Amino acid sequence: MEYKDLINLTNIIIATVARSIMRMGLSGDLIVSQVSSEFAEDDIRKLVDYAGLKFSGNDTKSTVDSFVELMNKLGAVQKVTLTNISDSEVEIELADCVLIPATALIRGNNRTLIPPCAWMAMLVAAISESGGKVANLSEALWKPETNTCAFKLSLE
Repeated sequence: MEYKDLINLTNIIIATVARSIMRMGLSGDLIVSQVSSEFAEDDIRKLVDYAGLKFSGNDTKSTVDSFVELMNKLGAVQKVTLTNISDSEVEIELADCVLIPATALIRGNNRTLIPPCAWMAMLVAAISESGGKVANLSEALWKPETNTCAFKLSLE
């Protein structure tokens, strides 16, 4: 199987599972919250670490910076940009993600629907683990003109 075929298959599986869960009445932000909890579990964490997705940081800012740097190196998202960070929120944009076909199917015509984004779930888990803050995905905006999804995380 070629890489492109593997990406297409991954998008089909993710879109089908996520849309099925959302049609059962769970919202994207709730799904992200649960998935972030799973990323914090020891067995999943071992898989994440094995894949080289270990974020460092001992506070929100350094953890988010580590996430941006690692995601930009990974290449599954062509460009990750931190647009704002404060004591109460993080705003971040993901451009040209390999999972855009899946999120497009899930989102349909609703540009503000919060998709169940695995990358944001990883970031929520990493921020919460870094100590001091609990993160929740509070907003998403799809920008089709730049193939970008802008996310806002609320920090408590």
